[in-house]
This record gives sequence, C-alpha cells and structure tokens, in this order.
Amino acid sequence: MQLRHPRHILTLLSMTVFLTALIAGGTADAAKKTPKPKPNPFAATCNPAAQSAAIPGFHSEDAWRETKAYKFPFYGWTPAGLNTITWKYITGSSVRKARYPTPNLPSCRIGRFGTEDRTSRKSSRFFESLEPIDGSTSYELKDTYDRPVATIVWTEDPPVKYHPSKWGWFINGKWAGHDATRAFEVQGNACKLVATTTTTVVDGVPVTTRQWVRDPNYIMIAFNPSLGSPGKGYAPRHTSSLRVRAFVDRRAVPIAMLNAANKYDFGCGSTTVPARLEKQTLKQFMFESGFGPNRAYMKGYYFGEGANTLAVLPGEARLYNNMPYSNYNPRPQFNHATYAMINSTAVAGGGMVRGIVRSTVDRFTLFDEMRYCDPNYTLRNVQITRFKKHYKKSLYYAPESYSSRNRPAVRWVYGRLDPNPSTLTAEQALATQNPASVKLFAWMPIYCDR
Repeated sequence: MQLRHPRHILTLLSMTVFLTALIAGGTADAAKKTPKPKPNPFAATCNPAAQSAAIPGFHSEDAWRETKAYKFPFYGWTPAGLNTITWKYITGSSVRKARYPTPNLPSCRIGRFGTEDRTSRKSSRFFESLEPIDGSTSYELKDTYDRPVATIVWTEDPPVKYHPSKWGWFINGKWAGHDATRAFEVQGNACKLVATTTTTVVDGVPVTTRQWVRDPNYIMIAFNPSLGSPGKGYAPRHTSSLRVRAFVDRRAVPIAMLNAANKYDFGCGSTTVPARLEKQTLKQFMFESGFGPNRAYMKGYYFGEGANTLAVLPGEARLYNNMPYSNYNPRPQFNHATYAMINSTAVAGGGMVRGIVRSTVDRFTLFDEMRYCDPNYTLRNVQITRFKKHYKKSLYYAPESYSSRNRPAVRWVYGRLDPNPSTLTAEQALATQNPASVKLFAWMPIYCDR
C-alpha cells in the first residue's frame, strides 16, 4: 500500500526550468527577480481552532505540518512553553510526589495528501453495571453497520450448578466474572449507523428510499471484566479474550454516565481528497506486543504522553508510559470486530475509536496515508532536562524502554470503510447503494514496512 513520489519527474521539471532560464538569456548581470514566498501546501490543515468538545484546539506551534516523520519527542508547545518534555505529577500515587518526564507528542499532524490527524479529548467514564432494559439484563452489542458483535448477559443464578461461583456476566455464553467496579466504560457518541426506509408519493406513485443515517439510540461502550475486580474467584484467569468494545442501546447506560458522554461526539469522518486506490478487502493486522529475552528490548509498544501507575510498592512506585499496539488487534471471537480510529496522534491512550467494522470481511478504500512509521516506539532519543539540569534516563525509565533494539511497528492509512453486502439484510444492502448514505472514514493501523 506504500505510495511513492515520482522523483524522476521532479528532476526533469528542474532541468526544464534551468534550460528555460538559459534560453531566455539569463546572465550573471541580469536583473534579479524578487523571490516569491512558497505557498503553504497544507494551509487549511492543522487548524488550531477547536472542532468540538471531543476534538479540542491546540497552540499553533503544537503541530507537525510536514509529511515526513516528526522527531520523538516532539519539540513543540507544552503547558510550560516550547519543549520536548512535559513534567507532570503522578496521579493516583501517594508514594511518589516528584514530577515525571513524559515525552511530548504533536497535537496535530497531516497525512501525505493533507488529511488532519488531531488529538482528541478522552471522554470515557467507568461504571460497574448496565441498567436493565424493559426488565431484561440481556444486551446485544452491535458494530457500526448494526450487525451483531456479541451478546452480554447478567444472571445471578449459576448456569452450571457445580460451579456456584460462576455467576454474573456472560459473553456469548462464556463466564466473565462479577463485582468488577470498572467493568464498563462509556466511550461517547460515535459512528453507529442504521438503515432507514422512507416512502414518498411522486406523481401518485409510491417511491421507497433506503439510506444509512446516524443511529441516536446507541452509544459506544467497552467491557473489561478485570478492571476493578476484587481478585481471585471473581473473574476468569485470562480475561483478554473477553474484552470487547461495541455499541449498546443507550438505555442500558446509567443516566449520569450518559449525560457526561453525550458532550462528546466523534462523528463518522469525511474527506475532500480523491481516492488513491481501488476498494479492497480490509486486511487483518495482528500486532505482537511483548518483550525480548530477559526484557532486553520491547516490541509492539508505543510511548504516549501519559504516565500511569502500574503498581505501588513499599517505598516506590513502578511507572510506565508505554501502550501495546495489540490493543488495536481485531477480535476474531467477536465477528472480527476491528477498531476504526478518529485519530492516532493522541496515542497516550491509543486515540479514540470512531467505529467498529469487520476485518477480512468489510472493504477499505485508501484516501490518504502517513508515509512513515510512527517514531514513538523507543525512548532512546529522549534527553531529560529540567531547570538546565540533565538527568539520566535510568532514573525514570526501565532499560528496555530506551533499548536500541526496539523497532517501529505501525504506520497509518486513512480511508472509507464499507460493509460487505453479504453480511447485510436486503434493506441494508439497498441503503448502502444510496450515495446520500452516511459513510465511515477513519485512520487504520497497518504493519510498518521498514
């Protein structure tokens, strides 16, 4: 999917300009022309003005306006002025009161053809349980195109009598624990679509129109049975395969959480640039995140702006500010549910999910791309200074964080996602053919080709 500039064409153009100057009689004593300033080819991108509550504004110097890789950490605007490092207090820790250096990232960058990639404001709120809907505690989770992702059910009676502790939440029939205080997380309003049918009378003849529109009855949530779990016996041993993100009937979300999430809308995206490649099946990219032998290096991680407390031990606080790319991996167990991202710049938390589609099934049309691999895969180039004093990386970061063996893992492409017609009802398939239907545009991660 890599696209390359035709450099030989640029060379011929340069030679043509040079020969034209000679033919025109350009000499050393010829009158010098006033140089014209080069126009900014991306004048309309990385506009610092806020677009919505979900996509905030930023300082004009906090943007990377080139199509080559930015240096990480990024030398741009921070709350303390221009810098590559932001010093922050560690929240949630009663042990470590010192500031922690977090590498800076740009709040906006652009794709090869000018598509913005902006930071977004995290809108999520955690809560313990879904509310019953008309007395029912069974919930259908759906993707962007109103297709099933999973069924989650709450029951207080253990289905298997010889496992009396296995009651609570079940996903597609698999036990997912109980009493986790932060099991659910409401994400906000995103790109959930529904196929509508409208019948009008034209010259006495009924005309039926089917069209995809935004669905106001659903909101995006995430489920993780390990968050806030009391411990052994309250959740399965391995919960990674039970984590899911999808759309749920908004009546299931507590009203206080709903009111907070309604302030943020991540939309369905759009573009003004033409398509670059033909529509093709959305590939399944599975990122491997882990550590090399003896934790000598990291693979499949990226560094964001936030520092998180991993565990508080007597006299110390273990910290990390790396996130696994495997968070982006499709979920084959949930109908190949795959995240479509509003952005990738705000990688402190992985960016915000705009929609849920199906890898290996749905279609992707390329409109723009980042030509480079994300550079924030290692802290090797970080220089830690404060008040003109230099500090060793080992004071704050584990050796594997800045290992020279860490390698880039991902780059991003932007495009339109379309559902595979074979996965739709007849009415939904007809709505897909309507040019007026709402389309989903998003940034998607692919393997780094370097």
